[in-house]
Amino acid sequence: MGFSWQTLYSLFFAPVRGDRPAERLDSFYERQAADYDVTRRNLLPGRRRFFESFSAFGSGVWVDFGCGSAECLVHARPNLERFSEVHLVDACRPMLEQARSRAKRLAPESASVTLSNICDFGTGDMADLVTFSYSLSMIEDWEASLEKALQLLRPGGCLAILDFLPPFRMRSVTNVRSRLFQQAWMDWMKWRRLIYAHDPEAFLRSRLEAFKVTEETRRFPWTPGFRLAYMVLSGSKPKRPQ
Repeated sequence: MGFSWQTLYSLFFAPVRGDRPAERLDSFYERQAADYDVTRRNLLPGRRRFFESFSAFGSGVWVDFGCGSAECLVHARPNLERFSEVHLVDACRPMLEQARSRAKRLAPESASVTLSNICDFGTGDMADLVTFSYSLSMIEDWEASLEKALQLLRPGGCLAILDFLPPFRMRSVTNVRSRLFQQAWMDWMKWRRLIYAHDPEAFLRSRLEAFKVTEETRRFPWTPGFRLAYMVLSGSKPKRPQ
């Protein structure tokens, strides 16, 4: 999995300082930003397929909220030429340092990196694609963030979300041990004020057309029979006001 002792300590035990969400994110990621992608490839399942799939159908302006290290550019690389603008937005300074380096290598003409919370972000053109990848669950004011995403979307544009399945929805897709494991881990991160385990399906179902939800699991590495449960939600903004 590529964990260093420093990363393990930062992930599970290091104090998280700060009163504001951005301060807590900076504190949490400052020791692990450099090897974030190596350590998260098995802990954040579905990212490659998510970005390959939605970038293949997108074009124009793409906004990725909570971009982290901008690994989205790696997975969407075959389709980046379809986008005139790629906006990478995050409130965490250590992660954006990684994102800037990656954007310069993979999309120097189209990608921009912005330090901002979602509700304060704005772009000159409306977006054709807005994505959240394991970021919505870390946003306390998630409903306002989704409203902002919908405001930015062009009518007919696509909103897509990849995130952990909330524990109360895992009964049908995982075994008891996996549910207890994921519940304990998410409760620990919630206690540290880093993750909030939202369930945005009802909020989005009434606001998007062609709305779709899929639930999947993936084996958690180095464990006997444990699986991580995650979901993908997607839909398009109505072309006519509802």
